[in-house]
Amino acid sequence: DAAAGEQSQTAGEIPGTTPPRQTPATEGRVVVQFNGKSWSRIRDATGRFKVQEEMAHGTRLVLKGTPPYDLVLGNATVVEIWVDGEVFDLTPHLRGNVARFTLDPDKI
Repeated sequence: DAAAGEQSQTAGEIPGTTPPRQTPATEGRVVVQFNGKSWSRIRDATGRFKVQEEMAHGTRLVLKGTPPYDLVLGNATVVEIWVDGEVFDLTPHLRGNVARFTLDPDKI
């Protein structure tokens, strides 16, 4: 139920072999790269920025809105997250192949 104006999804597909850390620093503070299909729910603290859908392989999201972000990522092993250009470790948040956690880029 993500409204088009509220979702910041990079247009077009980006090959999974393109490392996001090679993208311009202006791309965003928190970048989520999907290297396979993943059902995802992402919301900011206000609820205005939200994504709730299956993300296709190659999709890259730049998170907008007000942190912290509430994330639920299905098939989480195909998802990579970068915060300020550094890889964020999803491992502590995995239960099976689903990650549920709150991400506050100011506290990393």
